Amino acid sequence: MAEGCDYANARVRAMRSRLLGRAGIAALLAEPGLAARLEFLKRTDYGEAVTAHLGGESDQLAATERGLRARLMDDLAQIDRFLAGTRVRALFRSILAFEDGWTIKTILRGVAAGEAPERMFLLLAPTPVLDHAALEQLVRQREVKTVVDLLATWRSPYARALVEGLAAYAQRRDLLYFEVPLDRVLFGRALDAARRDGEDGRMLLAFLEAQVDLVNAATLLKIAGHGGADEFFIAGGRVIGPRRYRQYARLDAASLKAALAREGRLLAAAGLVTLAALDDPVATDQLLQRALGEAMRREALRNPLSLAVPLSFVLERRAEIERIRLVLRGAEFGLPAAELLELVEP
Repeated sequence: MAEGCDYANARVRAMRSRLLGRAGIAALLAEPGLAARLEFLKRTDYGEAVTAHLGGESDQLAATERGLRARLMDDLAQIDRFLAGTRVRALFRSILAFEDGWTIKTILRGVAAGEAPERMFLLLAPTPVLDHAALEQLVRQREVKTVVDLLATWRSPYARALVEGLAAYAQRRDLLYFEVPLDRVLFGRALDAARRDGEDGRMLLAFLEAQVDLVNAATLLKIAGHGGADEFFIAGGRVIGPRRYRQYARLDAASLKAALAREGRLLAAAGLVTLAALDDPVATDQLLQRALGEAMRREALRNPLSLAVPLSFVLERRAEIERIRLVLRGAEFGLPAAELLELVEP
């Protein structure tokens, strides 16, 4: 278990008690319209942050969403302080950094596809590295290169990996030249932190190794039959090592799918019945996000003194904020409560 993590976990349990939960989301949905729902939020743990952003704003919905993001950022900062001086702080930060990766990928994909900045922004949540202002700037970029250049200007910890992919992307227009190096950085740091830690590290190591396998499988499926697979391999998995990766890379798409489907450990570790989700990079990232949240929730129940407790809470808070935003946006567009309830059920 995490050395010196007792205080942090005690404080996080108190914070968790203030989440809305399933009953709170249902009560929010029962309010008749946006104005009533905003008043409801003001009486909850989100109230102070939401109220602070509503004053004088004409766009009440946008201001509320800024308040919700501020609540999340405050939680992250508090937990980071609670863990100060403990050896698991680096592990905590390395796991949460995957959110930065998912955010950057979403922006790169959106900019490459010409998506509207407002649409991209709605999909994103701030992090200590990419705050509200940074996200607003990034989604306004019109070219993939300017997104990377902006991150480099800010001396982002991910900039070097992205800059190295610019030349290859300019020739082939494949976002894998950014996404794979980014994943290498994220998995490399997390695996290194997990191997240096004790019980918490061992718990997270198995999860991380399974996710590396999943990402490699998704990459193989994407490039099947096109060659050049070696440059996209990510080290650290249990099932798909370098040798097996090269063997799979020589197969055509149909043969590769059949071979991966026979990898029982790969499917079980990823919580998959079929490989269908891996055909879409966005679906793969969503699968990773859900898997991380579920793994931390189960581990927090099994070991209430572990780092899984604060990690599980952060992921739960983030998911709840997304459900609240969906409820508020649903009110704006006049979606009936019954229909919204199906969308926001955790």
